[in-house]
Amino acid sequence: NGACERGSLTEESGKFTELTERIDSLIADGHSILLGVDEMERQKGLPLKLLSFRQLLLSVDGTKKLTLVQVGVKARLYTPAVQGDYEVILQEVMQQLQAIEEEFPGAVIFEEFRTISLAQRMQLWRRADISLFMPIREGL
Repeated sequence: NGACERGSLTEESGKFTELTERIDSLIADGHSILLGVDEMERQKGLPLKLLSFRQLLLSVDGTKKLTLVQVGVKARLYTPAVQGDYEVILQEVMQQLQAIEEEFPGAVIFEEFRTISLAQRMQLWRRADISLFMPIREGL
């Protein structure tokens, strides 16, 4: 149904706008932005990235304002066969996010999108001080 799809796309567009506005607000407040845009697949290493970011937060001066903006995107080849793997990864990601939030409130912004265009990625990358690309394995 086209109306449902347009509604979903409009909702995603509004969510994306809210995300960029939130990032702009953090930048204005002096935060350094680390950015990741990753598909929610095992080989992308998202749980390991979050673990690494937590270790970074533990090792830096507490006066530094570091924020990781992590965007999770459904896998391009998403099929019912990968649903189980997605759910496991999402659970691992949520556990890492909770652990970081308990120690460092507000240090991570995590948003999931069904899809994200190159233009939207470029808007995010333009705002970031550091873009993190940390797949376990890429290009299979």
